[in-house]
Amino acid sequence: MGYPPAPWRLHGEVIIVPALRGGIVLADYTGGTLAYHELIVFSGLVVSRIYVDSPESMRGGREIWRLPKELAEFSYTRSAVEVRKDGRVLLRARVRRRRGRVPLVIPGPAIGDGKVSVGWLRMRAAPALVTLDAPELGLNGTRPALAGDGMRLFMP
Repeated sequence: MGYPPAPWRLHGEVIIVPALRGGIVLADYTGGTLAYHELIVFSGLVVSRIYVDSPESMRGGREIWRLPKELAEFSYTRSAVEVRKDGRVLLRARVRRRRGRVPLVIPGPAIGDGKVSVGWLRMRAAPALVTLDAPELGLNGTRPALAGDGMRLFMP
């Protein structure tokens, strides 16, 4: 198999950056079923690409939920994230968190190739500004975002 069976329960931190036609989610899963980093790229409401630094997450995401996961290298801190694939930079992000904490629950749909699963994400959300340098993803400049600490994700 090479990956944990569903359901997956993950916890850590998440940064949600909406854009005009989609957006990204950056996640630092520090524990639970697996520990890894993730970059989810949306086109509209559809996941177009997902990059992870865990072979188990890639295989499980592809086989359980049929998600388009690929391996990449991550450098992840609370204030800066860099994602590389095959030596080229996909994304650089600088995160400036603002004050505030609002409990938030978001449905977490995973729509893969012909398969739909709906989980949930709970976090203590705070406003943030994220400066992106991601020309391959079509995302550059400073954007409003949500930074979620104490994140809990459940995917059935």
